[in-house]
Amino acid sequence: MKKILCIIAATALLGTTVFAGDEEASKKRDAQITGELGNVADLLTDGNIENTPMLLVNPDAYIGKLFPSIPAHFTAGISVSGTIFKTADLVDPMKNVIYTMTDELKASDFGKLFTGAAEDPVLDLNFDVPAKIPLPTAGVSLRIGGIILPFDIGFYGMYAIPGSLDSFKYEDFSASINYSSFGVDLRYCLVKEKGLLPKVSLGFGYTFVNESLSFDAKRSFSYDYDFTSSGGPSGSAKGGFDTAIDMDIKQHSIFAQIQVSKQLLYLFTPYIGARYSISKTDADIDWYYKTNHDALPSPAPNMEDIDRKDSKSISSDFDMGEGNAQLFGGIGLNLALFQLGLNVQWNPKSNYVTAGLLATLKI
Repeated sequence: MKKILCIIAATALLGTTVFAGDEEASKKRDAQITGELGNVADLLTDGNIENTPMLLVNPDAYIGKLFPSIPAHFTAGISVSGTIFKTADLVDPMKNVIYTMTDELKASDFGKLFTGAAEDPVLDLNFDVPAKIPLPTAGVSLRIGGIILPFDIGFYGMYAIPGSLDSFKYEDFSASINYSSFGVDLRYCLVKEKGLLPKVSLGFGYTFVNESLSFDAKRSFSYDYDFTSSGGPSGSAKGGFDTAIDMDIKQHSIFAQIQVSKQLLYLFTPYIGARYSISKTDADIDWYYKTNHDALPSPAPNMEDIDRKDSKSISSDFDMGEGNAQLFGGIGLNLALFQLGLNVQWNPKSNYVTAGLLATLKI
């Protein structure tokens, strides 16, 4: 996640050095920046759709009754999951924005003054990141057996104080995430395990994610310049810029699933299942960047300060036709009162793969 934050923050940093140019061109660049940040929001919401349901997965298709039962059946532990994304899905759009910005920046006197020169290495920034990266999540999980009827109810939850989940400061960048999420599902046992028969359950569930991402960058410059050879002034320049990007995402998902499991040799519980989920998402994106300069003698050529900002709201409602089918499976390792679950999930529509780990006390 830190690499993702650094990539976006680097893009924000470069975005603050764009030469103002004419208003029409500036508006086009504004729209492109906002559009690319919208793509980042889409990627994050796709990750939520994939990895949050995995926090509710238990290897046993049904854990038994809480009452009447001796012992009363429940599980409690920790779940983690992560969806694997192609890094290019995030990096390539960011690079496109940078290239658009720097093409104009290289041709401007403002850019030459405040980045050192058009050939400044920052204009050719390369991202040293792996080909694929995981978007992780985690939560405390609890599952309680049913009362009288053969069902169980599962819960997971996670809350992070703003900035505590994942925050960092790198040179001129700072970034943080405020993340909270919870989910619940109910599974009804259709077939009880007996002899060669496996357990089969039908379930329904809901997950909610609220995440806020903030990025900030500031930088100051001081340069000497000489345009006497071209008839312009000579002198010194001071300046700087600051920028900020904020994303707020709220996402509701509901799903139905079926799961089959079978205990083998009292030690292993392999399982398979299928799920169909639909989601409702609201995302708000806000950004700005500003520049300032003090160049002498005055007026310096092509030295307009920039003050740009834009915002965008993205919404999608529940739509059965736009849902996601997910196939999941794995194996549980039963160790007396503890169970470890190794889980994997595949979405045929998006080809996303998600892996998960469950560690619980199991009664």
